[in-house]
Amino acid sequence: MNRMGHIATFLLIACCSMTKADWNPIVLNGIKWTAPNQDIQTIQYLTTHGILRIPVKYYGGVDTNVDGKIEEEDIEQFTKWVDQYVPRDYTGPIVMDYEKPWWEELRGATITRERLTLLMEPYVQGLKIARKLRPNAKWGYYGIPTRRNTSKKWLDQGHSLESIISNSQALFPAIYDCSRGKDRNKEVAMQITTSLEHAAGRMPVYAFVTPRYCGEGGDRSLFVPDEIFLQRANTALKCSWTDEQGKQHRIKGLVLWDAFGYTPEEEWGDLDETHMHYFELLQALVTAWGESMQGIDVVADPAEYAEIHQGLPVPINSGINLDTTQENPSRNSRTEDNRVPNDRLPKDGVPR
Repeated sequence: MNRMGHIATFLLIACCSMTKADWNPIVLNGIKWTAPNQDIQTIQYLTTHGILRIPVKYYGGVDTNVDGKIEEEDIEQFTKWVDQYVPRDYTGPIVMDYEKPWWEELRGATITRERLTLLMEPYVQGLKIARKLRPNAKWGYYGIPTRRNTSKKWLDQGHSLESIISNSQALFPAIYDCSRGKDRNKEVAMQITTSLEHAAGRMPVYAFVTPRYCGEGGDRSLFVPDEIFLQRANTALKCSWTDEQGKQHRIKGLVLWDAFGYTPEEEWGDLDETHMHYFELLQALVTAWGESMQGIDVVADPAEYAEIHQGLPVPINSGINLDTTQENPSRNSRTEDNRVPNDRLPKDGVPR
């Protein structure tokens, strides 16, 4: 099926599968650029269609050396990043990516309540520090809550990420496809619906999507077919949670994330076309939902968020304000696929 065929198919799903409501989901740009002159066509498309970019602080957020412990040097480095890349009057969403070193435990199948409480402490500390620097911005962590954190088995153990969620001003669950041939729509639906329930109207929920398979033995060269990519995005858009007053809550929008570091430089031109294509798919999908959802109240964020920024302007070139400080983690960091034990937070103790 060609590009327009895929779009038409999923516009039909979007327009006809739900009761009409007043809701206009957005698309945000989360592409990680690494050099000037990347995504030239894509940037033109984003600018033309008013698609904004979302700031992302990689490698631990406030924990800049990703060692599981926030110290004064971390706060100083994080403050420099905020001052350089986030305007003082910015009121929109900001993502902190704090996966290492605790994420494997945080999203593990089993964990004690005491251990979970300890693991959440540096996440909460990071949010409080970030909010002091930009109190009107809407801070949250990439990927939280994870798919595991919203599964029935995990929740039935009595677990909760409420201490992180209640200190966040936005949630950013990721609905990536990591392996080919697996239907994850039911899991995605559970993840997004539960995220909406946990947010409970206190903050918006943005779903991260990516055009690449994120597993496949570390091979990031494989792109998700249009049909599957749209299924996942559309599943997130179809999800809703109804509160005690009968109000329907839905996600605020979708963030398209990818990184040029996965692609050889000689293929950057092709990647530019690929990115624009996926943005076209998402923009067509959210436009169809917005046009079809008229007449019923839908809560996508709190009333006091009505006038906030929805993101930052896309630069005219990827090299403008390029965040080179985030290209390589510091000497104490670890790769996703090569974690080592960390003694900063012992299994039977408290952070040192």
